[in-house]
Amino acid sequence: MTLHHNLIAGEWVGSNGVENINPSNTKEVVGLYATASADDAKTAIAAAKAAFPAWSRSGILERHAILKKTADEILARK
Repeated sequence: MTLHHNLIAGEWVGSNGVENINPSNTKEVVGLYATASADDAKTAIAAAKAAFPAWSRSGILERHAILKKTADEILARK
């Protein structure tokens, strides 16, 4: 099963994984996801704060394009 890492400050991080169990079938593992440390959280918060000024200056059309591309990528990976 693939370990899904965290994207923090543009880099995939995380080496320890935790299983995600199907609540309706506790014998079924539906995913393996990376855990985040306190330092990972601090790095992610700092990256979000650094990115916010540029995001807040962007226009509605640019934001729409970014979110649409993200949604399309998520749907393509289903």
